[in-house]
Amino acid sequence: TPYYGVLWPSAIGLSQSVSSFVEEGDSVLELGCGLGLGGIATALAARPSRVLVTDYDPAAVYLARLSAKLSGVSRSVLRAAPVDWNEREQWASHGLRRDAFDVAIAADIIYEAAACKPVADILAHALRPGGRFLLADGESRLHRAQLRDALLERGRFVALEGSARVLDIEESKGLSSSQRGTKGADLKIEAGRVVLQCYERTSAAA
Repeated sequence: TPYYGVLWPSAIGLSQSVSSFVEEGDSVLELGCGLGLGGIATALAARPSRVLVTDYDPAAVYLARLSAKLSGVSRSVLRAAPVDWNEREQWASHGLRRDAFDVAIAADIIYEAAACKPVADILAHALRPGGRFLLADGESRLHRAQLRDALLERGRFVALEGSARVLDIEESKGLSSSQRGTKGADLKIEAGRVVLQCYERTSAAA
């Protein structure tokens, strides 16, 4: 099973938290969307003006579109696009224009240290001054400090004090394939502890 084919605890923690982080009318970007749960939860619970969910893998983008459709999320609210963080010249053509988003959200996107710099670059590009970034990450992941350093090194981000917290996600079975009206395996939600961290972009890009 590819990474995007599993509902990881961090995706659950993110989806449970967006309604208290995203304000009505916000424009929202999800990085590394996988099945699109974070973006879909945002569209359903927070009444944003628009949501763009993105992933490197076109198969994940397709599944995010399908998940949004099955969840009743209008295409006028949520769009999905394939985005390579390292291909800066392609960002705008996929909707990642400079200072275009009020909020960015992500779950489990820094399981490799090499992801930290590109993530910081894309956030510095796409978030407007005053924009906020919510990261949900497995407690055992090793690279949160490297991402924080990459953001702070750009001189445009601050960690929001008192915003970090830990969630306990219990293992459970989601809807069975028959309940979902689809073929395939029943959906299982893995258990785990999830760290939430929040940042704010403080100034315009140089």
